Amino acid sequence: MKDDTDSSDPAEKAKKKKDKKEKKKKEKKAKKDKKKEHKRKNHSSENETPLKRQRCEPESSCTEKEVSTRTHTQQEETTADPLAQYNRNNPRPLAESSSLLKPEDKDTDRCVTLLLFYQYVEPVWNEEQYQEALRTAETLATSHKLSGRMRVAREGFNCTLTSKNRTDMYNFCQALRDWNDVFYKTEFKFTHDLPSAQAFPQLKVIPVVELVHYGLEGRKAPPIAQYSGVHLEPTHYHQKLAEPNTVVIDVRNHYEAVIGHFQPPAATESGEAPKYIDPKMRKSTEFPAWLDNPETQKELKGKQVLMFCTGGIRCERASALLKYKMATDPVVKDLGIKGVYQLQGGIDKYFKEFPDGGYWKGKNYVFDKRFSHAPLLKEEHVPEAKPDAPISSCESCGKPWDKFRGKQRCYTCGVPSLVCRDCLESKTKPRCDLCVAQNITSKREWREKEQREIDEYEKRSKARGVLLAASHTENPNNVTRLFLKNMCRKNMTDAILLDFLPGITHLVWKNRAGEFTGQGWVEMESPEAAAAAVARTGEVVLGRALHIKFDPPDGKDVWPPPHSKV
Repeated sequence: MKDDTDSSDPAEKAKKKKDKKEKKKKEKKAKKDKKKEHKRKNHSSENETPLKRQRCEPESSCTEKEVSTRTHTQQEETTADPLAQYNRNNPRPLAESSSLLKPEDKDTDRCVTLLLFYQYVEPVWNEEQYQEALRTAETLATSHKLSGRMRVAREGFNCTLTSKNRTDMYNFCQALRDWNDVFYKTEFKFTHDLPSAQAFPQLKVIPVVELVHYGLEGRKAPPIAQYSGVHLEPTHYHQKLAEPNTVVIDVRNHYEAVIGHFQPPAATESGEAPKYIDPKMRKSTEFPAWLDNPETQKELKGKQVLMFCTGGIRCERASALLKYKMATDPVVKDLGIKGVYQLQGGIDKYFKEFPDGGYWKGKNYVFDKRFSHAPLLKEEHVPEAKPDAPISSCESCGKPWDKFRGKQRCYTCGVPSLVCRDCLESKTKPRCDLCVAQNITSKREWREKEQREIDEYEKRSKARGVLLAASHTENPNNVTRLFLKNMCRKNMTDAILLDFLPGITHLVWKNRAGEFTGQGWVEMESPEAAAAAVARTGEVVLGRALHIKFDPPDGKDVWPPPHSKV
């Protein structure tokens, strides 16, 4: 007698056989994926160096076959986000080096590992995600016993960290990747065997609006994924430095550039020799105006543009801004720029690849306890090295000098002063070379010059319709009351403010004595109007940058008060 479950239908038998085969195939794949995930998670704890340092080729240099293989791999993924799965399976390798020529000979004092990394996030995190990122940054760094600075914004992380246990540092990096897949794209750069005195004393997690303050927060910032320059690994960047008709833009501050920078070869076989350009900025907020300057644009006309900075992060926004203008600004379009490239990993990674310095001259200014350093084979503490003579000089007495020490700053603009030991001990207070060259003699003159340049840049950009402006800020609590400050006490009127901020229904800006002190409160017609107003914080009205923020009523007083309707 046949079993009731048996079927004599050939089609049904074939279907059962096929289902059984598919089931076995899925089980086999799940087992394989589980094994791969387990191996990945335990990789850093099983090895002192979890990821072997590799040389990454630029995206544009991939062969057609490699691109095809990569695309095919992504298409085979069955997850909801194939690209994220690809990044998990192909994390960016670590970039590592020692501060010693012979690490095996190090003494016990050289136990510090320095970690540099940044990661932009697009689209930016919302407020809830941002608060989680701040908590996670502190929790992970603390649990792995790290010290240093973590700048955390809604647009990502920018970190300089130290540890006396490199395994803790490796595990921290993996923990970040386990927390958020975006960090599989991050390039973690390590410098080992530093003296114990160069460890940071404590951990600071710093909430910021921008990872690098360009004044391009929110919607003012061109998307990096869409507009950033071509990232070149140090070897390829080194080759580009020698090409004719090239300008090399140093997007660091002038006080950093003065002690060391790239010096491209003077002669080429054909065409104009490559040229190094120092924009002579005191801070990054000056870069947009410098880039828009007609004199700058003459330098860029018909050239290929190379950019570099300490670790790569400042080039992200700088190159994206230039390429955005190349796509949208008719003036920049007509310049015929031949391409925009940036140094992957910055000067830090270039030194790892070229310990003899390559085309670098002088020292690299850094924002950690080293203060500055040279390529390994030119470091003073390395016996076999041949250090370069300083390319800079003391701002007070003029003798060759390249060490920033103490907290000495220019008394007019506030940038670090390059002062020799003797002048420092004599408590000399010189102006920086930029203030001397620009004949700036007071803080007021410096602030006026800075504001004038920003105003002129925004005026030109708005006239050409190319200034990205913030259109809204998130307002999850639907607040409609705003607090305003830094208004011009002499000339601000109801009419001027209402024209600047459409949607005001109520206005209170006098204190109990009936005086206007440059600040006040407004009620907006809707949460959307309030969000749009807050997005305009920092814009200049009557020569002053207006500060606007949400300020919900506390319930102690009637809001809006009687007779405040406009």
